[in-house]
Amino acid sequence: QTDANARAPGRAAVLAAAFHPADDVLVAAGLDKTLRFFRVDGDRNETSGAAHLADLPVQGADWSRTPGDRSVFAAGRRPFYYRYDAAAETAVKVRARPRASDKSLERFAQSPDGALLAFTAKDGRVLLADARRSCWLPSELKMSGTARAVAFSERCVYASGGDATVYCWDVRSSRCLATLPDAGASPTSTLACAPNDDGGHWLFVGSEAGVVNVYSRGASPAAAP
Repeated sequence: QTDANARAPGRAAVLAAAFHPADDVLVAAGLDKTLRFFRVDGDRNETSGAAHLADLPVQGADWSRTPGDRSVFAAGRRPFYYRYDAAAETAVKVRARPRASDKSLERFAQSPDGALLAFTAKDGRVLLADARRSCWLPSELKMSGTARAVAFSERCVYASGGDATVYCWDVRSSRCLATLPDAGASPTSTLACAPNDDGGHWLFVGSEAGVVNVYSRGASPAAAP
């Protein structure tokens, strides 16, 4: 076995790693502010380029899920995020809205079709961005507690945080469809979704207590778990 980034290890902690959805290219990034690319074959894992983002210690990174796009979204404890086009080797910096008080966009999720990004923000807000145009959408989602985690299913945006309640919004209308008190009532630390065999999806809720609860969500976004 060979470490994926053995040929170009980071100079600081690696906090993000993601495979391209249609290729064998891995991006690894962290506090040294550098995106490093590797073509992973399980043997040599040759390097495939790098990009230094001088003002962004990277906390999260993900490849665009838009077919044919070779861009990486990178975010951290800064009031902006980057979209880096690995094919053109160009970066677009997307700053927070004017007069916004958010100082960190480190937690984000991408919709399955690659069209939207959702970022957790201050005061229980979830910010939505057009991933393809690199701009913010006018609507914001709002929950009662602090927003600490966010995830997409095919039709919904989920967010949760300090009050251990998971909120579900419709992607198209931004209308809150349901709330789900997580079993155990420990603050939420992470969320994830995956399709199931019934036309719906699984919702995974990780908490600060170290427990991951799994809920089956139906094909209807407002269906009970």
